[in-house]
Amino acid sequence: MDRPDPQLISVVKQTVRETHAQERQKPAPRFLSTEAAAAYLGVVAKKTLDNWRSEKPPKGPRFHKMGRKIAYAIADLDAWAAGFKDEG
Repeated sequence: MDRPDPQLISVVKQTVRETHAQERQKPAPRFLSTEAAAAYLGVVAKKTLDNWRSEKPPKGPRFHKMGRKIAYAIADLDAWAAGFKDEG
């Protein structure tokens, strides 16, 4: 079996390093969909968030309506979750 060209290996390794560095620099999303917000919280189902949002006045974490889409800011989800006491 022929040995790979060391220069080619070096170029591939450098490309991989640069790609990983670019991926790490991408900003985290500021807003999540209802489904993603439920998964982020980990203790509330999507359907529960849907129900809370439809109540007057709305319950649950603050949400934003962007056109026809509903979005939850991660900061709002964190603030809402922080409002609960540990029962332990």
